[in-house]
Amino acid sequence: LEKRKADFFQKKAYHEKLRAQALAEQQKDREMKNRENFLMEQKRQLALEATREKEAADREAMLQKFEDDEKFVERLNQVRGKEHALLKERENLNKQLKLENVERIRRIQEYKRLETLRKIS
Repeated sequence: LEKRKADFFQKKAYHEKLRAQALAEQQKDREMKNRENFLMEQKRQLALEATREKEAADREAMLQKFEDDEKFVERLNQVRGKEHALLKERENLNKQLKLENVERIRRIQEYKRLETLRKIS
């Protein structure tokens, strides 16, 4: 009877030890899985942060390019405006020269007409 009792308690202790080892192994696996999940989340957060920083840098670069393009277009419009004003002024001067030439020719013709009339009379 004592031997059976001792065997029973020995088996019970052995199985409890096995169960404790299994629970410890499960706990260790859970901790490792939690650690792995934590590290994966950190990696994901770092990748997300890097993506956001790249997007912000790209956005800044695009805004800078847009501003540079606007400045270039503004300068181009100013140059074209000056060229247009010079062309208009040149056209106006040509018109004025033609009008003055027409007026001079008319005065010469009038002078010749009056001279001819004076010679006739």
